[in-house]
Amino acid sequence: MQLNSLIAKQIVDRAKKIIEHSINVMDENGVIIGSSDPSRLHQTHEGALLAIRDNRTLEINDSVASTLSGVKKGINLPIIYDNNVIGVVGISGTPEEVRSYGELVKMTAELIVEQAALMSQVQWNKRHREELLLQLIEGSSLNEGQLLSIAQRSISISRSLVWPQ
Repeated sequence: MQLNSLIAKQIVDRAKKIIEHSINVMDENGVIIGSSDPSRLHQTHEGALLAIRDNRTLEINDSVASTLSGVKKGINLPIIYDNNVIGVVGISGTPEEVRSYGELVKMTAELIVEQAALMSQVQWNKRHREELLLQLIEGSSLNEGQLLSIAQRSISISRSLVWPQ
């Protein structure tokens, strides 16, 4: 799963409802792909790069901000999906002021990512079942074993969506 600008916008929009600080979402390359400040879009955020590299929350004060490019004071938290860092969410402001919001915004981001991944799996499974049905209706050239294999995969995928491991 990768972050994209649509998911980043959802994260920013939801976070803005909770807090009044500027929010940024950076992709796995540290590029700002979502922001409550549109002038920051498409810029590389060096603080995000550090948070990604070290897989840790990075607090940035005035002195640190002056040494990094594309950075304002605040807090940057890695977004984790399937045990991998896929991006960073940042909240601008003094670290003491925004620290308490950090985990809440991170959790919101991760839930949105999980929801997007699940919706993608549901759509893929739906297309897969439709293709199987079409093969059956058209009297496909696939043999019985191949059709059975496709059907079993479809059932397996459906079960994993309903009862995740």
